Amino acid sequence: MLRRISSILLPFSQLCCGIVALNWLWRLDFSWGYFVVAGAIILACVPVDFLVLREMKRAQHAQAARMGVQALEDQEKALQSYRESMERHREDVLHVRRAAAEELGRAQELLANGSDDSWEHANEAIALLDSIGGRLCDHPSVNAAAAMKLRDGRAAGVDMDCSLHLPACLAVRASELCTVIVNLADNAVAGARRAKAAGVREPHVSLRAFQRGEYLVVEARNSIASTDEPKFRMMLDGRRKRGARPSGPESHGWGLAIVEGIAKRYGGALTAHVEDGMARTTVMLHVPEREGCGGMGEDLS
Repeated sequence: MLRRISSILLPFSQLCCGIVALNWLWRLDFSWGYFVVAGAIILACVPVDFLVLREMKRAQHAQAARMGVQALEDQEKALQSYRESMERHREDVLHVRRAAAEELGRAQELLANGSDDSWEHANEAIALLDSIGGRLCDHPSVNAAAAMKLRDGRAAGVDMDCSLHLPACLAVRASELCTVIVNLADNAVAGARRAKAAGVREPHVSLRAFQRGEYLVVEARNSIASTDEPKFRMMLDGRRKRGARPSGPESHGWGLAIVEGIAKRYGGALTAHVEDGMARTTVMLHVPEREGCGGMGEDLS
């Protein structure tokens, strides 16, 4: 908006100055030579203005590119953190499984000897296995990313609900799929936190992912503060008019622009709307099923 205003004001102000200068030259009865010089200066401003506006546009695009690169670098760091978290979780699971196997072995020995103490070891093994926790979905990268976001949201006092029905293998890069999940979850949690600060009782976030035919759908819903609703609608209107330019409430913008870029690369789209105090963002990716990898359908409504 500021660039458009400046692109109009710059030539308009120069034109006004030129008209004022010519008017004073005429009033003071200067010779025609001065008029020629003033006219030449005014005409010279035309190509100069084009050059200035072009450089302003280049500078804006360069700034946008730098911010986009920074956002991608942040996503890469986040994915690296998720990979490290998955490795730590894997080691914890292996340790728990070994400990549970030892407890079950002791229980089996005691049971063979007719000892009543076998139940204590069996219960200990069950408790160890329960401590691992269930998986959110079969896709390992998405499972780790979503689990971390669930912990972050609950730590922030947000009611988190997650329903992920994704197979272990998909025709989409794990890093890009995690980028979609992470951005939608981050935006939803940030919106719910602002809703909580604005007085919304029991702010809620719902994260879902599933396959419908050849499309993979990721959807995030979150409570939204009444003060954020007009900003969110302005952001949506701006995206429809100008494309994927970053704008809108905090934590929206470049993240959604990156997600929308991923969706377009996979022949899909990003849609969003807000209604009745809930914001909903949906990403659809065209992901043909691989042979041997089944999908699970679910109603989007």
